[in-house]
Amino acid sequence: MKKFTIFVMMMAFAIALVGCGTTSTTTTTTTTSETACHVDVNGVCVWNNGNIEWETGKVVTVGVDTLALAEGLEEAWNAAFPTLSGKLDAVVYEASDSETSGVTGVVTMQGEAPDVVLIIGSGSVGREVNFLDLDNYMGSVIDNDVLQSALNSINSGDKVHYLPGVYDGMAFAWNKTMLEQLISSSQLDITLADADNNNLPDAFDTWEEIFALAQGESAARMTFQYTKDGDTEATTQTIYEWFPLVLAQEWGNYFAYSIGGWKLFPDNNPIEPGFDSAQFLAGLNFIKTYGEMPMSFQENGEKMTASQLIWRFDNFLKNEYPFGLVGTWMDVATNENTYNSDFVFSQMPSYNGITPTPIVKTKGFAVNAYTDCPGAAVTVMKFLYSQAGMTAIADNSAYLLALEADSNLLPATLSENQVQYSIALGFGFNEPAMLLPLSDSTLAVQVLYNSGIVAAQGAVYDGTMTIQDAQTAIMAAAEAWIAINNVAE
Repeated sequence: MKKFTIFVMMMAFAIALVGCGTTSTTTTTTTTSETACHVDVNGVCVWNNGNIEWETGKVVTVGVDTLALAEGLEEAWNAAFPTLSGKLDAVVYEASDSETSGVTGVVTMQGEAPDVVLIIGSGSVGREVNFLDLDNYMGSVIDNDVLQSALNSINSGDKVHYLPGVYDGMAFAWNKTMLEQLISSSQLDITLADADNNNLPDAFDTWEEIFALAQGESAARMTFQYTKDGDTEATTQTIYEWFPLVLAQEWGNYFAYSIGGWKLFPDNNPIEPGFDSAQFLAGLNFIKTYGEMPMSFQENGEKMTASQLIWRFDNFLKNEYPFGLVGTWMDVATNENTYNSDFVFSQMPSYNGITPTPIVKTKGFAVNAYTDCPGAAVTVMKFLYSQAGMTAIADNSAYLLALEADSNLLPATLSENQVQYSIALGFGFNEPAMLLPLSDSTLAVQVLYNSGIVAAQGAVYDGTMTIQDAQTAIMAAAEAWIAINNVAE
């Protein structure tokens, strides 16, 4: 690992301009005659005035998952502190797990992994020992700025080893340009009035209303005309689906399971996922009702079957549907410019008075416990969790910041879409990060993906299985998976 030697005041934090163990220290604001800093349990030298010593001869490596973000962080650092130009070395390091990336990369490579890493928070559960405890250095950020629900779902006990930084999930969106044209061309008899001013118009703020719109549509199908950026002729898009329901996986369809008020592990018990509840049955009933409605058609006019309801959310940003879910990894701004459409983000429409919640998780930064410059690495964390650091992340990635709504770290440069999108993501359900009780590494949330839900929900949609039989099958599969996996390793 390449690192550097220096200590400087960065906004609300200071870096001493001497090496560890010298006889005096000078910062941009104070001078002290202390003879040495005090080494804490993490190996960080801390002076009495709170300054953290930057180890001699070190440059801090920061691992992030795109080159654009790496370059943006370096540029932000260099612009803020020109005398320290080049002393933060941002490198491409995937957040997803492998032998050379994510949490597993830190576990296997140890000191060869970056000093500070962007990781998926849930991957660190049970492996906290590989990261430094941060609560002694970043108390204000921990208490006031980062998304508290995500912070508490990952960190346990008194140790805070992971700070949420950005969302990794999906939020509901609607195509304002498309709907305005459908209304003006008399293909839809609604308005976009929004009495409660929540970015979700009254005409479709419930699934009951969306189903009614689908039932009232003419057999000829609606069409939407737009001119793609760079094209000279307009494209006519026939609208075959109102919303791209995905039944080929569980993660993208979690909102449907929650539509009766269900949430995974309702009692926070990692061996009781709650599939036996009336609330989960209500979610299966929603899928059944959806399958009975004229929501998704093939070009030949036949209703789409469950096997055809694969991942199609990306196509929402290509003007194929009025409504959709948009992932944080999708490039909304580029698609708006390319397809000349305005996408608006909001909470999901309610059903029977309950607002469903897509599942979300977070990515965030942690300090590699095997770093040979813990003081410098902690200081870089302070930069990342400053307004300058958050601005660099927002400006150089498609990520949405996972911060509290009143955080002082929120950039002043956020676009309207970024603000809307972040608020919408805040309605999501944080993916649980508990381990199975007897396992040191198996996340309990894996039961969601190993209980036969895909097959059962597809059969319910197609009308070949009752919701009660589907629930029974899912419960049995979940019980079997837990029995196999909840064992000491």
